[in-house]
Amino acid sequence: MANARTPKAEITGTPGVVEDLAVSAPRRRLSERLVRPILLVLALGGLQVGLWLAISPRSFYDDFPGFGRAWVSVDGPYNEHALRDFGEGQLAIVVVLLAAFLRPQRYLVRAAALAYLVGAVPHLLYHANHLDLYDTGDQVANLVALGATVVLPAILLLGTIRGTPDLGRGGRRTISTNLPRLDGSER
Repeated sequence: MANARTPKAEITGTPGVVEDLAVSAPRRRLSERLVRPILLVLALGGLQVGLWLAISPRSFYDDFPGFGRAWVSVDGPYNEHALRDFGEGQLAIVVVLLAAFLRPQRYLVRAAALAYLVGAVPHLLYHANHLDLYDTGDQVANLVALGATVVLPAILLLGTIRGTPDLGRGGRRTISTNLPRLDGSER
């Protein structure tokens, strides 16, 4: 039976024998709880752009971002090589983002965020200085979309300055009591 020393404890097994003791993990900061969702959003965005560019760079040039809008073709002649290179770079960073998503350790999350920012900041600055190519609605949408690609990894960087090394811990954790199992087998 649980007592005051085992908060939210779950004790299983035959009465009198404790197999596992699950206790609530320490409460994580908001920035740590946002790590995996932000990594996933960045990875999915990069995957969408990267695959589109890898499969059909001409379509990307003519039709990005979709919905009848054209943000790339208004800014210079078609260059398949440059577009494919950008798409492949997006896919490369997706690999790092997904690795950090699957194993959200502070060092890997921060490396992924910094790598993403290395491309996102100059991309935002370029487009911020070439807004005259777009109508007002596209100017706003462009800045919001590209601003998010800077703000989200910045949240990852700033939000992981301190905290636990393994940012993926959450919810419940199991503490083994190292007691033998009832059937005599090893754990």
